[in-house]
Amino acid sequence: MKNPWKKLPKQNNFYVLEEDAEIINQFNEYIKNYKVDEKYRIHTEIMPAPFMGDILNSKIVILTLNPGFDNTENRNG
Repeated sequence: MKNPWKKLPKQNNFYVLEEDAEIINQFNEYIKNYKVDEKYRIHTEIMPAPFMGDILNSKIVILTLNPGFDNTENRNG
């Protein structure tokens, strides 16, 4: 498998791989439509995390659970 993160777009302030966009949008719409707590929304306006090392040149990438989000995330990056 080729490293998909090499083609991670940053368009319109969203970091989402094309192949992940539909399911992420469906999930976020569910959160919005069913008035689920906003803290469960997938934040696409920041780089996906957590990761360690050079994700663009790694032979393997392991995704882990969401570390959380706070409103200062963009300022800290």
